[in-house]
Amino acid sequence: MFPGVDIVYLPGALRKKRSDHSRYREIVFHPSELSVIDSSSVPEITVHLLWAMKEAVYKSFVRNEASSFRFIPHCVEIISFCEEGHLFMAEGKIKNVQISVQAEVFPDYILALVPGNNCEIIPVSISGKGEARKFLSGRADELRNSFGDDLLFSYSHDGPYAAISYCRSSSR
Repeated sequence: MFPGVDIVYLPGALRKKRSDHSRYREIVFHPSELSVIDSSSVPEITVHLLWAMKEAVYKSFVRNEASSFRFIPHCVEIISFCEEGHLFMAEGKIKNVQISVQAEVFPDYILALVPGNNCEIIPVSISGKGEARKFLSGRADELRNSFGDDLLFSYSHDGPYAAISYCRSSSR
């Protein structure tokens, strides 16, 4: 499976109070996902956990299907959600395709990724998306120089963190 990754910087995300906005909830989440949020002991974090899982699944799907449709959160449904220790595991369903996804909540960020791929979390001191893309592209070039040109990548940046997930095209 193609790499898919998303990172959410929690201090910034938690300021938005997403779990309290009913319109946001309706647009982004399916009823089964809302049940997961509402039954959580930390619903505000669960909102961002599910968001990150949706985005990681979307990124993997778009690469796998050579598709270019826009990310609409409601187009991805997180199903079979479960917690195993400190890991959250699920299947993401998009256009009748199921993609496994896992996530972990750290003190400052949530990391969601399609398992089976390598992933690096990189503390960064960059602010804009253009700077982040340039930085992550540079890291991708370093990895290609080390491991060869047949690597596939997925990137994410939020706040002071960046994540890059990668695998060999022959291993997907």
